[in-house]
Amino acid sequence: MKTLVGTYCKSSLTSCSCLLVLLFLQLAVLGCGRVGDPLPPIRYSTLVPESVLAMQRGSELIITWPKPTQISLERSKIVRAEILRREESATDPKRLTEESFIDNAQIIGSLSVKDISEIEGKTVRFVDILDPENIDSSKRYRYAVRYVQFTGVSLPLSSYAFAEPITTVAKAPEELNVEVSQTTIKLSWKVPAENIDLTPANVSGYNIYRKTKNQAEELLSPTPVTITVFEDRKFKFETEYTYRIRIEYSNTSSCLETVNLYEHGQYTLNVQISTGNSSTDTGLKCL
Repeated sequence: MKTLVGTYCKSSLTSCSCLLVLLFLQLAVLGCGRVGDPLPPIRYSTLVPESVLAMQRGSELIITWPKPTQISLERSKIVRAEILRREESATDPKRLTEESFIDNAQIIGSLSVKDISEIEGKTVRFVDILDPENIDSSKRYRYAVRYVQFTGVSLPLSSYAFAEPITTVAKAPEELNVEVSQTTIKLSWKVPAENIDLTPANVSGYNIYRKTKNQAEELLSPTPVTITVFEDRKFKFETEYTYRIRIEYSNTSSCLETVNLYEHGQYTLNVQISTGNSSTDTGLKCL
């Protein structure tokens, strides 16, 4: 048989080439047909936001949750966080399946993984702006947060956070001013003219908070002050202080009856205290 094939090739080089090509193709097809063990799917760590809270501050509903570590974001291949909101009756049961929530919820915003990574501090914060004219006292908002991976897969929802918006909340204090001397930081302000729904301002008092870059916020007023002046006499020079004035809601019983957290109109004031002449920093920003 070898002699015949050799003779055939010698007499017809073209036919021999065709035969070799056919043999090569056959071997290639047989090689492609071999199937090995299936590869397991690529799995990434599952990251779920924890301890999500909803808090009303004036005309804002602020959604917060602990900032995840950079390692957990990278291991889970996260590209963004999505904030979802469902509007429902205030009397609806609070127990609700994830599927039912998603069917009736809308995505009201998102934060990219870059935005989350660059947050200073330990808390992620998202603001949902309220329209006082469209607030229905018989309704409540149910919020949840979820992370989305680079593949487009949405990870499980967080636990729910609830908010029952109210409109009789005072706007922020007005014309906040600071006077700095060697012995006192004197804060003063004016009562806000109205609530966020334009009704007369609902104010029972003010609480004053202070913090520094390396120290957590502390309450300076043991009880809410009822005048629009506060003097801080316990401070150190060469230290930057951040003051926060929070208006307390007149109808405190309604706040105590619900698990929702309410903060009312407020300003933050940064004051740099230096040795030497008195100074005033009027760089105000409204939270």
